[in-house]
Amino acid sequence: MLLASLGAACGGSSDDATGRGSTDPGTDTATCATDLADGPTEITVWHPYNTLTKTTLESIAEAYNASQTKVHVDVEAQGNTIELQKKFDEMMATPDQLPDVVFTEDTNLQFMSDSGVVVPASACQSSDESGGRYLDGLFPAVTAAYTVQGTLWPAAFSVSTLMMYANNAQLRAAGLEPGVFPETLDELRTMSEKIKAANLPGVKAPLVMKLDPWVLETLLTGSGQLIVNHGNGRDELASASELDNRSSVEVLEWIQGMVDDGLLTTIPYGDSIDDFLAFSQGNSSFIISGQRSITTVAAVMDGQTQGVDIAGAPSSDVLQKLDIEAGLFPGLEEAGRSGVSGSAGYVVGGSDARTAAAWDFMKFFNALPQQQRWVLEGSYVPSSQAVLDSPEVQKAFTTTRGGRWTATVSEGIAELDPDFPGPLVGPYGEYRDRLNRLLDEVGAGAEVRPALTAASDDITDLLRSYRSEVGG
Repeated sequence: MLLASLGAACGGSSDDATGRGSTDPGTDTATCATDLADGPTEITVWHPYNTLTKTTLESIAEAYNASQTKVHVDVEAQGNTIELQKKFDEMMATPDQLPDVVFTEDTNLQFMSDSGVVVPASACQSSDESGGRYLDGLFPAVTAAYTVQGTLWPAAFSVSTLMMYANNAQLRAAGLEPGVFPETLDELRTMSEKIKAANLPGVKAPLVMKLDPWVLETLLTGSGQLIVNHGNGRDELASASELDNRSSVEVLEWIQGMVDDGLLTTIPYGDSIDDFLAFSQGNSSFIISGQRSITTVAAVMDGQTQGVDIAGAPSSDVLQKLDIEAGLFPGLEEAGRSGVSGSAGYVVGGSDARTAAAWDFMKFFNALPQQQRWVLEGSYVPSSQAVLDSPEVQKAFTTTRGGRWTATVSEGIAELDPDFPGPLVGPYGEYRDRLNRLLDEVGAGAEVRPALTAASDDITDLLRSYRSEVGG
């Protein structure tokens, strides 16, 4: 479906009735209308967010609508990231049904740049230099992560990373120092062994985490390991997997050993909150999670449940009884080494009026007041030094629970190596599904090396098929 929709979009022509059509993915000819029409223009924004991130985006759109009369933004939630991308792929065959702005997972960058329906942010910045000034101030690693062959594609950024929560009470009971997090996977195993040896009541396994491909990708990128060829797909379109390597073996054998020794409870990849339930109920002392959970968890702990609407989520009473601390995600070599993850907002090509309106909303979204909210309420890491240094962000980073946690996991974003961003994978949906299967197989006890080799070979086939389809 993904490749079929890509072909349909790239082969499409302009539609005068809808104002929709395909944009040339070759950036030499890409243009971006930035002058607003005189009359009101309606635009639609799609997103995959929930809880406080969702309500924050909706509130920002409401503020934008109230600030002017030329553009009206309608914000539409599209389920999770997989559901959103599936719908976007399907609608590419009927471009009039596409949104004007879409926030989608960072992993979709290659596909979005190849799609022929996205206007690159670089083109908008060229047409509106002052309006695009925010893009010049992005952390170098953020710019590098979202750049394809010298062109910056998204116009807005939701920077996220992996992190850990720890139950300090259980660490104390096991004779460990509270608030001290492991630097490496080996240290995490050692701490988990001490917790297990303490036979703490209710603890089934010291660590709980979802078998998410993000974990494997983050560990590999943080250690400087290529995942696909051609410089992780940055030099040219990837055509072969580099997944079958010593670092992958180390990570997969670590996961399998932790499971075998009763140190790790794995949760299947998906939307369930079973990992948080296990942690909140005291069944595990550590949880590896996406950092975007911070503001929601902190809000519930502080009794501020407005906007927190996950069915079955732990109650404020339950969480307030826990002594929870947040820390950096451990690495193969040291903690906090990762790549830029999260999601990004793209301007979708349409009529000049709608493209200009979409760009205008992106400029409003990127202004400092909204970026401060995106960090402190939406639960993202600052994407620029200006946002990080702003008084409001710095105050929250020292005076609120959620702010302190975000400050902790924000460490190192500014220092991430812009010369080694994560992989660009065109057929990311199929690639992710194959990684999910690999992780499930390893978690269930399959021999690591043959399973890894088979997965890597399958990913090579996916990459070659995609490259052939798009003419790379």
